[in-house]
Amino acid sequence: MANKDLGELELDLDGELVVLTPSLDACMTISRMYGGVTNVIPRLTSLDFDTIVQIIAAGTGRNPSKLLQEKVYKTGVVNVVSTLIDFVAIVNNGGKPTDRMKKEEKEDKDKANPPL
Repeated sequence: MANKDLGELELDLDGELVVLTPSLDACMTISRMYGGVTNVIPRLTSLDFDTIVQIIAAGTGRNPSKLLQEKVYKTGVVNVVSTLIDFVAIVNNGGKPTDRMKKEEKEDKDKANPPL
Protein backbone atom coordinates (compact mmCIF):
# COMPACT_ATOMS: atom_id res chain seq x y z
CA MET A 1 0.00 0.00 0.00
CA ALA A 2 1.37 3.37 -1.02
CA ASN A 3 1.94 6.10 1.57
CA LYS A 4 0.78 9.28 -0.19
CA ASP A 5 2.29 11.46 2.55
CA LEU A 6 5.69 10.13 1.49
CA GLY A 7 4.93 10.78 -2.18
CA GLU A 8 4.41 7.11 -3.03
CA LEU A 9 1.98 6.24 -5.81
CA GLU A 10 0.25 2.98 -6.64
CA LEU A 11 0.20 1.58 -10.14
CA ASP A 12 -1.71 -1.47 -11.35
CA LEU A 13 0.43 -3.40 -13.81
CA ASP A 14 -1.54 -6.22 -15.38
CA GLY A 15 -3.25 -7.01 -12.08
CA GLU A 16 -0.16 -6.54 -9.90
CA LEU A 17 -0.25 -3.51 -7.62
CA VAL A 18 3.19 -1.88 -7.49
CA VAL A 19 4.33 1.13 -5.50
CA LEU A 20 6.38 3.90 -7.08
CA THR A 21 8.68 5.29 -4.40
CA PRO A 22 10.35 8.66 -4.96
CA SER A 23 13.96 8.55 -3.85
CA LEU A 24 17.29 10.15 -4.49
CA ASP A 25 18.29 7.03 -6.44
CA ALA A 26 15.20 7.31 -8.65
CA CYS A 27 15.87 11.01 -9.19
CA MET A 28 19.50 10.44 -10.15
CA THR A 29 18.66 7.50 -12.41
CA ILE A 30 16.01 9.49 -14.28
CA SER A 31 18.20 12.59 -14.46
CA ARG A 32 21.17 10.69 -15.85
CA MET A 33 19.10 8.81 -18.41
CA TYR A 34 17.31 11.86 -19.78
CA GLY A 35 19.66 14.78 -19.10
CA GLY A 36 17.51 16.14 -16.28
CA VAL A 37 14.31 15.03 -14.59
CA THR A 38 12.07 17.49 -16.43
CA ASN A 39 13.36 16.28 -19.81
CA VAL A 40 11.49 13.02 -19.31
CA ILE A 41 8.02 14.66 -19.40
CA PRO A 42 7.89 15.14 -23.20
CA ARG A 43 8.90 11.50 -23.65
CA LEU A 44 6.13 10.38 -21.32
CA THR A 45 3.51 12.55 -23.00
CA SER A 46 4.53 11.10 -26.37
CA LEU A 47 3.92 7.64 -24.83
CA ASP A 48 7.50 6.47 -25.42
CA PHE A 49 7.35 2.83 -24.33
CA ASP A 50 11.01 2.49 -23.29
CA THR A 51 10.80 5.66 -21.20
CA ILE A 52 7.65 4.43 -19.47
CA VAL A 53 9.31 1.12 -18.58
CA GLN A 54 12.47 2.89 -17.35
CA ILE A 55 10.51 5.26 -15.08
CA ILE A 56 8.56 2.35 -13.58
CA ALA A 57 11.83 0.49 -13.04
CA ALA A 58 13.39 3.53 -11.34
CA GLY A 59 10.34 4.04 -9.12
CA THR A 60 10.03 0.41 -8.08
CA GLY A 61 13.69 -0.51 -7.88
CA ARG A 62 13.11 -3.22 -10.47
CA ASN A 63 15.10 -4.18 -13.49
CA PRO A 64 13.51 -3.03 -16.79
CA SER A 65 13.19 -6.69 -17.74
CA LYS A 66 11.16 -8.37 -20.44
CA LEU A 67 8.61 -9.31 -17.74
CA LEU A 68 8.16 -5.65 -16.74
CA GLN A 69 7.89 -4.67 -20.40
CA GLU A 70 5.21 -7.32 -20.90
CA LYS A 71 3.23 -6.08 -17.87
CA VAL A 72 3.35 -2.50 -19.16
CA TYR A 73 2.29 -3.62 -22.62
CA LYS A 74 -0.64 -5.64 -21.28
CA THR A 75 -1.72 -2.76 -19.02
CA GLY A 76 -1.46 -0.20 -21.82
CA VAL A 77 0.79 2.83 -21.76
CA VAL A 78 -2.18 5.20 -21.86
CA ASN A 79 -3.33 3.70 -18.56
CA VAL A 80 -0.07 4.38 -16.70
CA VAL A 81 1.30 7.60 -18.14
CA SER A 82 -0.62 10.09 -15.95
CA THR A 83 0.58 8.33 -12.79
CA LEU A 84 4.15 8.43 -14.10
CA ILE A 85 3.92 12.15 -14.85
CA ASP A 86 2.75 12.70 -11.26
CA PHE A 87 5.60 10.50 -10.04
CA VAL A 88 8.19 12.53 -11.94
CA ALA A 89 6.68 15.73 -10.48
CA ILE A 90 7.02 14.26 -6.98
CA VAL A 91 10.62 13.22 -7.65
CA ASN A 92 11.29 16.76 -8.91
CA ASN A 93 9.75 18.11 -5.68
CA GLY A 94 12.18 16.34 -3.38
CA GLY A 95 9.99 13.28 -2.96
CA LYS A 96 6.98 15.22 -1.70
CA PRO A 97 3.56 15.63 -3.32
CA THR A 98 3.24 18.97 -5.07
CA ASP A 99 0.92 21.68 -3.76
CA ARG A 100 -1.46 20.92 -6.66
CA MET A 101 -1.61 17.27 -5.68
CA LYS A 102 -2.27 18.12 -2.03
CA LYS A 103 -5.04 20.52 -3.05
CA GLU A 104 -6.66 17.94 -5.35
CA GLU A 105 -6.51 15.27 -2.65
CA LYS A 106 -8.13 17.63 -0.13
CA GLU A 107 -10.87 18.49 -2.64
CA ASP A 108 -11.48 14.78 -3.27
CA LYS A 109 -11.77 14.13 0.48
CA ASP A 110 -14.14 17.08 0.88
CA LYS A 111 -16.37 15.75 -1.93
CA ALA A 112 -16.38 12.29 -0.38
CA ASN A 113 -17.26 13.68 3.08
CA PRO A 114 -19.55 16.69 2.56
CA PRO A 115 -20.59 18.64 5.67
CA LEU A 116 -23.93 17.64 7.15
